[in-house]
Amino acid sequence: MRSSQDDPELELLLRCARSDPTDAGACPRAFLSEERPFDWSRFVAMTDRNGMAALVSRVLDLRCRDLVPAAAGDLLRDYSRVNELRSRMLTSELLRVLDALESQGIQAFPFKGPLLATSAYGHRALRQFIDLDIVVRYADVPGAGELLGKLGYRRSREARGPRHEQAYIQAWNEDEWASADGLVYLDLHWRLSARHLPFRLEPELFWPLLETSWLEGRPVRTLAAEALLVCLCLHGTKDRWRRLIWLCDVDRVLRRQGILDWRVVMSLATAARCQRAVALGLLLARTLLWTPVPDPPPTAALEPGLARLVGRIRGFLAEGEPPPSFLYEWLDMPAHDLESFDGFGDRLEYVVRTLLTPNASDWARFHLPDVLDPLYYLLRPIRLANRGGKLIWRLGMGGEETGIRNTSRARAGSLRQGPPSPG
Repeated sequence: MRSSQDDPELELLLRCARSDPTDAGACPRAFLSEERPFDWSRFVAMTDRNGMAALVSRVLDLRCRDLVPAAAGDLLRDYSRVNELRSRMLTSELLRVLDALESQGIQAFPFKGPLLATSAYGHRALRQFIDLDIVVRYADVPGAGELLGKLGYRRSREARGPRHEQAYIQAWNEDEWASADGLVYLDLHWRLSARHLPFRLEPELFWPLLETSWLEGRPVRTLAAEALLVCLCLHGTKDRWRRLIWLCDVDRVLRRQGILDWRVVMSLATAARCQRAVALGLLLARTLLWTPVPDPPPTAALEPGLARLVGRIRGFLAEGEPPPSFLYEWLDMPAHDLESFDGFGDRLEYVVRTLLTPNASDWARFHLPDVLDPLYYLLRPIRLANRGGKLIWRLGMGGEETGIRNTSRARAGSLRQGPPSPG
């Protein structure tokens, strides 16, 4: 796996991602002025895969438009224009939904999306996002769902009865909705991580840490910078930092917010059992984006055990995730997840919950009536054992890894473990 220095396309992407224009290491013009082979098609694809097209288009246009081939520049600007239109539409819709919730006495605040783009990047169109995330209190979930229905939304998945619906909600701590025209996807949250993960960012931890921000000239609740940093690190870690834009979020929050109260950050990370997730996010930001972090970092004691992940994640950013391991094929359990949890107890809890908690593939495989919904908890380990036997048989019959991996890619696209985190 090449380092960024040996990978000119990744190096340019990282330079565009670094937000300090006075730093020579963040200067794309100096880099492009040097003679070297460069694959612009690969660069554009890498930029899009990392959710960076809008930001990269702006940086290259401002600093070195004359050095970018017309075809590549035009394609990036097309991505940027589409993102501008979509972000405008989603911002307007977010404010409409928040106003409707407020009119019914339901307190809510947005997470990521337009508010993060505006506060961290200075403009909503500089950060790509494809859905809206709104957090409410658990007691308000039924009322919020009823209101979304009146606003023309429908659940983006079909429940086969009240028990099935409740099981899904309890497993993933979110409810997925889509507008009638299919243009807007909205996730309703009350906790910020799925049940099978050991992270415990409980509502009572982050609701007291709300403050007021502004979106399109209107006041909106938002997480304080310390809580937002922890949530962004948790979000990136649970999704294996597959996109560079998530790391840019951490960088921008730290740069724009100035001095943070690191005691609050670490206290919240400890209570939420995500100290290693925060340490990994800070280590990646400092290593790849040169983000200013206190010296020594508040998570310094945890970093030696995470250094190996940095090189692995940098490879993911350049090439995309590698074919899944046998463990992931069998149990839907990436090894990366285990390395990013705080301790043995958290890892054990994750393994047990992953093995026993039904997910979308279980519900798709077995169509049980609502009254038999508890049987999914029995059928899941049986199904996993059956899958493991088939995988071992295939490997034993000639190591047909290609077929196995292709099967996994198909499953990951349609029968995913839980809701995706696109933005």
